[in-house]
Amino acid sequence: MRRSVVPMMLVAALAACASPSPRFYSLADSSLPAGASASAQVKLALVAVTVPDAVDRPQLVVRQDGALRIMEQRRWLQPLRSDIAMALRADLATRLGMAVAGPGQAAGQEAVYRLTVDIQRFDSTLGGPAALEALWTLTRAGGAAVDSGRVALSDRAADGSYDALVAAHGRMLAELATRIAAAVPKS
Repeated sequence: MRRSVVPMMLVAALAACASPSPRFYSLADSSLPAGASASAQVKLALVAVTVPDAVDRPQLVVRQDGALRIMEQRRWLQPLRSDIAMALRADLATRLGMAVAGPGQAAGQEAVYRLTVDIQRFDSTLGGPAALEALWTLTRAGGAAVDSGRVALSDRAADGSYDALVAAHGRMLAELATRIAAAVPKS
């Protein structure tokens, strides 16, 4: 009997020492709105999204006491730049009522307009403000400039949770999409 108790105690001890499972977050809804169906004619292509190297990692990066901390157990569901691109595409499709192609999608080659977004700041502070600064450029397929802009936004999370922080970033991306959508010609 003693021999069977020792392995069970060892398993229990190891389980107690195991680190918690990571929690995954996304800025984007998992499905694009009806206006972004694959069969619809694509008028706008989001051709590139860049993010600062400091936050371009699988883990959430939080500013704390003047330094950036990598939160090992808090992770993005997909690469951050991809998640931002997906969120912007969905928000733009909703606001414009049309399909929006994403980076690398073949449908984007037929688009009338091309959009690039350079996220220059993507700050997260638990219990404090989240900040987003971005430059965006809208061009015609041939390269002629249509419009560009710089956006600086901040949003305070509803509480000190990671869920609230991610939601604050989602709201700022939605506002960025609203401002970009206003520049896209309607005809």
